[in-house]
Amino acid sequence: MVPGLKGILILDAHPQLLVLMKDILSEIISIVVNPPDHVYLSSIEDEDTLWGNKSISSFLPSYTGLLRENNGLPRIVTIPDITRLSLAAQRACVVSIGSDIISLERHGQHESWIPNTWWLAACSRRDIGDVSPHLLDRFTLRLQSPLTTDISDYEQFSCSMNSDNWKIGLASINKPWPVWDDKFLSFVAAMFPNATSMRRDITLARLTIALARIKGQIQITNADVIDAAELLGVIPEAKRYHNHISYNQDTIDGDKDIEPFTDISEPQSVGNLSEPSKLLKKDVDEVISSKQESDIELFDNTDILIEDLYPEDKIISNHDIYSLQIPISTHKFRIKPQGVHIGVKSATTLSDIAIVPTILSSIIYQPIRRSKKGKLKLFLSDLKSYRRLTVSKSILILLIDYTSLKEVDLEKVLEYHFQWAYKERSPIVIIQVGIEREDALYELRAYKIEMKNVLSPNMAKALNAFPGKATPLAHGFELVLKTLQNILNRGRNTINAARLVILTDGRGNVPLNASYTLNYPYGIKREGIEDTLSIADKIRDFQRLESFVISPLISTYVNLPLNIAGALDASFEVIDTYLYKR
Repeated sequence: MVPGLKGILILDAHPQLLVLMKDILSEIISIVVNPPDHVYLSSIEDEDTLWGNKSISSFLPSYTGLLRENNGLPRIVTIPDITRLSLAAQRACVVSIGSDIISLERHGQHESWIPNTWWLAACSRRDIGDVSPHLLDRFTLRLQSPLTTDISDYEQFSCSMNSDNWKIGLASINKPWPVWDDKFLSFVAAMFPNATSMRRDITLARLTIALARIKGQIQITNADVIDAAELLGVIPEAKRYHNHISYNQDTIDGDKDIEPFTDISEPQSVGNLSEPSKLLKKDVDEVISSKQESDIELFDNTDILIEDLYPEDKIISNHDIYSLQIPISTHKFRIKPQGVHIGVKSATTLSDIAIVPTILSSIIYQPIRRSKKGKLKLFLSDLKSYRRLTVSKSILILLIDYTSLKEVDLEKVLEYHFQWAYKERSPIVIIQVGIEREDALYELRAYKIEMKNVLSPNMAKALNAFPGKATPLAHGFELVLKTLQNILNRGRNTINAARLVILTDGRGNVPLNASYTLNYPYGIKREGIEDTLSIADKIRDFQRLESFVISPLISTYVNLPLNIAGALDASFEVIDTYLYKR
């Protein structure tokens, strides 16, 4: 078995297929090593479940964790859905998969062992953005599940795997490791010219070594690299590299003494890797030309590209991102701790004490304290309090009139307010006014988008919406009014302040009634503007609201945005010319 190829991720795997793959892997390991143990990880495992604890008193009996040393015996860890792993299990995967040695230091446990664990996980393509890139990077070997839901197909495949031929072949593997040189490493690197992780190169190299060993070869050939690339679905990338990379033909033809590494009988010393192009063209040409015509057709028509096996390269991560600086509290008095608890820490006050972690912390030291009559002795150093996720106390509301800002760089205009929202970790609400819709009737309405913070992946898409032909400014102000009512008028809501930023030229040509009925207004004069100013008067009555009105450069009706700023009692500014797109 090749070290480093023990993390396997199956994309879009049917549950029955995952069970089948686990059984096949178990049978292979049983033939080569010993029958493995089986462990399943889900969303409920914590640190004690994974790593166990040491028996130190009758209060806390000994427990062997799921991932603790197994006396050198193999183990298969199956993860049915990697997106639902608990935080403790995710950390365990990151530090364990691919590691040469694992050291455990916790609660009196001092252990180190060489892991002998295979990891088999499944993940849906559409949910892969929910998984941490660090965790995905550990599963170096990727497989694509057949796009079928017919259970009989899996049963048929299971029956075909019962043949004894491959079992005999595995049992007979007792051959030396093949040798390689710098040409082999350069050839592998050529398969991933734009890879975001070196682990992919390492995976291909290790799989090539495994195939060469199975064939009983002493020296690794470039044909072995191509075969390994086919298993990983990398062949289209290699073909693209072969077709589009330019070489210095004169230099290649002049180096007659350079031989492809297929003919090297003894390993050479590693030379200069900065000029691999002299040997790569020969190797790729020779291997691809040696393929049969049917193989080339399959080669060109293969649907699975390397990008398909690594979909996280194209999908925007859905992980929440926050600023590193914790916002300064504006409360004059101590308030009850708020926010979801994400861990524990040593207590500095007697508020928000975590009872269970405090008891577990004290149990460890009970044999030393020698409590009489079996009573539990607590010291101040045992006290633990909850570590909670920081709760935002403010919100940023943006009302953007896209029909008046066609040539404005919104990111630069809003940079000051984005910096404020970043430091405060404020959620963002964007009210889109006058955006293009497939059905022109729905351009008579404004739309609301909510984001957790300014670093949300959807922010760029929201700011770059295309302008429509109508400006329902009154409906946009109505959405702002309802948002403020829901946020600031709730008794137990943690948000107690809001910042409202309005970007518009004030030319609202859609009355509020037309937005509700979706009927085209005719003969409109100032109805939309009057509705806007009426709602602005109501917005001004909110406490703890800071308002800003930003207007583009306009030569007519310059009083409209000024009237809105006056109705809101807001600060007013005009966009400078350098903030326009060039």
